[in-house]
Amino acid sequence: MRIHIDEASPGVLEHLAARHLGAATASNDALLTRLQMRQPFLQQDEERAAWTVVIAAPDRRFDGQTARIALLRACLWCACGDYFVLDEAWVADQLNYRALWSTGARCAE
Repeated sequence: MRIHIDEASPGVLEHLAARHLGAATASNDALLTRLQMRQPFLQQDEERAAWTVVIAAPDRRFDGQTARIALLRACLWCACGDYFVLDEAWVADQLNYRALWSTGARCAE
């Protein structure tokens, strides 16, 4: 199953981070360090109750309900690009198929 980085739920992002980034995802500081060369800027939007990470070269922004989710999106995109293929066995183990998609992706249905 193929999923876009902006549509992945927090659980999927954590799974992908463990698979593609390994121990570098232990903390938000570790994620920021990983993005250091891209000049990351982390900001909170209190009105939307969301966090955004903006990186340079190329200019790109990543949103999340928490700082960690926004940082995971940015790190995964830098490491692997926009799309990920999820293991069918892992997807089958998920109790709720809808748990694979972010709230924003579900709202667009």
